[in-house]
Amino acid sequence: MRLQTACPPATATKVPVLELDDGRLLPESNAILWYLAEGMPLLADDAFVRAQTLRWMCFERYRHEPGLGGMSAAERSRTSRRFA
Repeated sequence: MRLQTACPPATATKVPVLELDDGRLLPESNAILWYLAEGMPLLADDAFVRAQTLRWMCFERYRHEPGLGGMSAAERSRTSRRFA
């Protein structure tokens, strides 16, 4: 398993991407965190508590960082160069 920082064709422009040992690619940071937390004490056994964890992950992604949440990697790159 390895974390890629480049954009493989199958994931369009999604970064980061987790490449699993079997070659499957998992883009999106929250999906990667959820996958890695599976079976760990970080992810509760109780379904309601897991749902609350997911709710906070969505809040952070779409409410706390609204300017970045909807931007593609290319848009973020152009924006960051413009303000550099």
